[in-house]
Amino acid sequence: MAEFIELYARAIAEALSGYEKAMKLLKGLFSRLYLSMGVDAMGNPQWNVGVDRNRESESLDEVLMTFEAYLKRIKKAGVVVFDEFQQISETNGNKMEARLRSAIQTHEHVSYIFVGSRKHLMQDIFSNPNRPFYRSGKIFPLGKISSDDFASFIRERFGSAKFAISNKAINAVLEATETHPYYTQYLCHILYDIAEANRVREEDIPRALDLLISREATAYMNTWDLLTLRQRQALVSLAETKSGESPFRHEALQRFGMSQPAVMMRALNSLLEKDLVDKENGTYQITDVFFKRWIRTYISQGLPLT
Repeated sequence: MAEFIELYARAIAEALSGYEKAMKLLKGLFSRLYLSMGVDAMGNPQWNVGVDRNRESESLDEVLMTFEAYLKRIKKAGVVVFDEFQQISETNGNKMEARLRSAIQTHEHVSYIFVGSRKHLMQDIFSNPNRPFYRSGKIFPLGKISSDDFASFIRERFGSAKFAISNKAINAVLEATETHPYYTQYLCHILYDIAEANRVREEDIPRALDLLISREATAYMNTWDLLTLRQRQALVSLAETKSGESPFRHEALQRFGMSQPAVMMRALNSLLEKDLVDKENGTYQITDVFFKRWIRTYISQGLPLT
């Protein structure tokens, strides 16, 4: 809880311009926190926030009300964005959620946006009747970026670095990453490093993918080693499943000796909990596109599942 309070208070402080003005204002708003200005490792100014560990609950209530009180005073509206909000579940669970919900539902000058990358955890926070944030706002699933928009972005970013990249290379990148922002950025960083004469060609993509997979191989193997046989079988089935095919089809179940679809379902549900698999519109897919590629390579080499 203390870390959340410190991060939130620091964000509020950084949103205000001018050290002296901000310090004077914040001291009037924060009575339970210790504020000072220091420098980070790079020599840049940084707000330091101290929390009395014996009064965390009161400090949390205060910091949650501060931005609302400030905006009310200056007669303006504001927005607070919580990134990776599902991590709140790791901070005193429902107790933390309840205090947060109780505070913000009274706010009239602040709007809140809750963003998270772990879909099933976010869905549970806002769709579970037993959670404080149940039906507390509108849910907006973010779809994939269109290939055309992404292609323009990639071309622009390489161009700004004085690099040329062919249309075929861009298409190969987006096909390999399935237009996922993180994995696209990762692959493009490697292409930037290995490209010759400031030019990215289509034939550079396989080499970049091999380099990327080799870098991640140890992490992927560690993940693999922690999985049960059924979980591994389910991942292999998904990795080899063509678009539109069901992992519950007879030949897939038969291959792995699964007598009933329920066996595959249990394995997939456990992988959902581990965030190794995602489910969208009734379709299951491996979350990490490069992990999927690694699995295909792993199996093609004839290595056993057990």
